Amino acid sequence: MLSTRNKKYIITIAGINFLTIIVATIAIPFDIKMSLAWITGSLGSLIFFLWLAFDVYRSLQLGITGTKKRSSKGYFLRFLFLAVYSAIIVKFMKPNIMVFGAGLLSSQIIIYIYEFYRQFKNNKYYRGSNG
Repeated sequence: MLSTRNKKYIITIAGINFLTIIVATIAIPFDIKMSLAWITGSLGSLIFFLWLAFDVYRSLQLGITGTKKRSSKGYFLRFLFLAVYSAIIVKFMKPNIMVFGAGLLSSQIIIYIYEFYRQFKNNKYYRGSNG
């Protein structure tokens, strides 16, 4: 079972990613090509992240051999999905590749920024509003 802390973490990362999609949706009238590139990339990243979290959750319920098989299979299926998804988006939508790629990395970027924020906030030398 995933702990409450892990569930909150997954929801936080997915929520922040979803907020970036909302911001890109609002920006569609200003630059449709870049907004759609970010939305499709970020959506792919969100699906990939949630799929990974679900695979980890399911793997925790198995033994060692089952975990190895499931994680290997899940790894290749997720990256196959990502490759097919990216190929379809690039072929038919022809998005801005840089923005689409950044969107595909959005969950990872959010994790790094969120962890930096948490470490900074929990630092004993930080004197924020709680200190």
